[in-house]
Amino acid sequence: MADPKNTADLLDAREGQSTGESHEMSAAEQKARSRRNLAIAFGVVGFVVLIYSTTILRLTQNVGTQTPPAAAAAEVPAGE
Repeated sequence: MADPKNTADLLDAREGQSTGESHEMSAAEQKARSRRNLAIAFGVVGFVVLIYSTTILRLTQNVGTQTPPAAAAAEVPAGE
């Protein structure tokens, strides 16, 4: 079992609390961040489009290969 003293030390940690420090980004840093954000956005949108188009393509292929219910019943042997 965990030592209560160590648990209290963990709960009293200042992680995630603001220190009041701030950093003003330069124009070059802002431009680099903007380019990075755009690259990530285009990557995510491209991935979504790829998954969506693949899903639609596979669904349309499956719909095209299905046999009508009457034809499917006719193909089943009578003994089964």
